[in-house]
Amino acid sequence: SLVLTLVAGAWGPFGHILIGSKVASQLGYTSQDKVYFVAGSVMPDMALAYGSGGDNTTMHNLFHSPKYLQALETLAHTRAQKVWTQGYKVHLIGDGVETPYSVLKESQGAPFGADFAVDAILVYEGWFPRGYSIKINSEIRSLILQAWNLAGFPKFSGMPNGMWVDGAVGNFNFYLGIAYLYPSFFWSIVPPYAQAKLWYRDYYTYIDLSVRKAVAALGKPVPTPTPYPYPTRRPWR
Repeated sequence: SLVLTLVAGAWGPFGHILIGSKVASQLGYTSQDKVYFVAGSVMPDMALAYGSGGDNTTMHNLFHSPKYLQALETLAHTRAQKVWTQGYKVHLIGDGVETPYSVLKESQGAPFGADFAVDAILVYEGWFPRGYSIKINSEIRSLILQAWNLAGFPKFSGMPNGMWVDGAVGNFNFYLGIAYLYPSFFWSIVPPYAQAKLWYRDYYTYIDLSVRKAVAALGKPVPTPTPYPYPTRRPWR
């Protein structure tokens, strides 16, 4: 199986997946819709897939542009495409919450941003199962490429190299399991858990804010803020 990690510019991949999962639950999606919604909520960072040949900052910025989102919304026709595109929009909303959060913490002396710091907390505290993967189908892969062309962006041949694993029924798997399969590498690129927790112990306030902003943007009743103490999981290490 192909295993990739993402280099993110705002929330890290696990932060985005947590937000996407919570928004999907608020929307009452079925388990199948949730698969596509959560996939959309992490995939705007696909151009920065580590070691995939797609670590391209220019492409990354274009995937985050309003013009690309508009192209996705224009072309999304099937149920899977529409749900996936909603998740994609949620990613961009979440980035708008994380960026000022990181700026605030760094102005207070934090030596790193929230992206991998929060991922370090989520991984250490066991929020995600081993071998976590994101699944999309051929309809969504086609939408990604068609929207790129509709937006008029520079052409590229297919998706970033090595990103897709073709399954027997036309499904594609996007793995985020490197934190478990290669923990020494993962921990070499994220802050130590103790430091991450020291500076970002209030991270759930901003995860929660990202969820509420996303639900509001999708026209649904906004959930009440999650009270402190925040939910945690048993550490897996």
